[in-house]
Amino acid sequence: METEPAVSYHAAVPGTPVLTTTGNEIGTLEHVLEVPDGGLFDGLVIATDWGLRFVQADQVELITVRHVRSRLDDEQAARLPPPRGTVVYRVSSMDEIGGLTAGPGRPASAARVADRGRVPWAP
Repeated sequence: METEPAVSYHAAVPGTPVLTTTGNEIGTLEHVLEVPDGGLFDGLVIATDWGLRFVQADQVELITVRHVRSRLDDEQAARLPPPRGTVVYRVSSMDEIGGLTAGPGRPASAARVADRGRVPWAP
């Protein structure tokens, strides 16, 4: 697999494909989790065909503008846990006025996000 320049988790874009070590797509980035008081990368919530799943920070090898590469093989990726914790509802005014469309795992109006007690990073 060709390596692209890494970017900060702050630059990760929702909808970016998340890959296993073999290059298979697990799902797409839903949002990044950050430890609230420390400003530390905690992990990713990804949208998969079987629902939202949590990828811990130490399971993320590389974030680029085109994809996120995990340290997970295909079997480990299939066993990823769902996010746990407080449920957070986000509503995008752009979705409400028709400026954006829904994507895999992202409804057009409100997204239900379980954030494991951390906060989603938002620009």
